[in-house]
Amino acid sequence: MSFTVKWGREKIQVMVPPDHYPLSSLRETLSTHTGLPPNSFKLVHSGAVMKDDNAPITSYGIRPGSVLALVGGDTQPPRATQPTSTTSAPPPAPAPVHMQRPVSPPRQQPQAPPAPSVSPLPHVNMTSVGGPEAASIMKIQSEWESFRTKLLPDVQSFLKVLANPPTARPPAEELKMNHKKFAELLLQALLRFDSFQPEGEWNKAREVRKGAVKEVQGMLDQLDGMWEQAKVSGR
Repeated sequence: MSFTVKWGREKIQVMVPPDHYPLSSLRETLSTHTGLPPNSFKLVHSGAVMKDDNAPITSYGIRPGSVLALVGGDTQPPRATQPTSTTSAPPPAPAPVHMQRPVSPPRQQPQAPPAPSVSPLPHVNMTSVGGPEAASIMKIQSEWESFRTKLLPDVQSFLKVLANPPTARPPAEELKMNHKKFAELLLQALLRFDSFQPEGEWNKAREVRKGAVKEVQGMLDQLDGMWEQAKVSGR
């Protein structure tokens, strides 16, 4: 059985036996791939955290083609290290007598995100939509509205905090805790929208779902970008 595990921006293709493959074995497999301790991360499927390590992964609804999210431990995959050279650099040439010493430009602070301008949810003409598809659209829009009213304002407030100078920010540990929390919540929101699978001819439901996924993914990318710019110490 083959499925995908999302780890930050990396997608891990996993192949496991189809029968009674426990969650603990999946943790060991992912630990080998990521280098993270098996119990340092959570696995999320359809918005729910998989907790019982003794249960088979099929009991969580994992099927061929399923998509899981790995969160916690280290939300982002490790960056590739830059190659280092063992050759010593030649000594710098002496500066001319009258040359001024170059002044390093001030360190650029992350730019604050623009003021939130959330457009209304897309209007769908239900007169040409069948009952089952209309019900699916309403569920997606309800989940989308819940994301906008409950999670989105908190994420935007955190982005404004990251845009402040280091001296005006909370302690690094608090920032790291909040970054991890919001990254996990955004991933869970993505997985909830992934759980809506419109039927083949439900083009309008698919369009609404695509808009919701794009908005949540955009916030996750913005969170990652601002976090990299913030250069929080001790990460």
